[in-house]
Amino acid sequence: MEKEINISIKGLQYQNGEENPVEVICPGTYYKKGDKHYVLYEELSESFQQPNKSTMKIAPGCVEVIKKGEGASHMIFEENKKNMTFYQTPYGELLVGVATDKIEMKETQEEILLDITYGLEVNYQYVSDCHITIKVENKDKISLQ
Repeated sequence: MEKEINISIKGLQYQNGEENPVEVICPGTYYKKGDKHYVLYEELSESFQQPNKSTMKIAPGCVEVIKKGEGASHMIFEENKKNMTFYQTPYGELLVGVATDKIEMKETQEEILLDITYGLEVNYQYVSDCHITIKVENKDKISLQ
């Protein structure tokens, strides 16, 4: 069954002793199939003219974020693994590496909380350590189960 949700994505990049925060809040749709949670949403960005259509697949120990549009990518976060993907930018394609250290997931009747810590590489060069917190919450507080 599909449910209307709000998704909040808060990220921090730690680079050269500085913290660079990023936050996105948008409406979306949620459903569960088997042991996977699916979150569908459109993400607006200052860098792109059109919103990216995004799908987040959440399973035990793995979170996938698939973005279609101008900023297309398919990022896979798996604990203690490094995954490579291509990221589309207005200036060309970048090879991005995501080395996930930790994924913590808390699930209740009304929300899913994800806490992900990972290292980020671009074209095989270390860029920063990152921390992202994702909150998926029903608009009407009805059970996600």
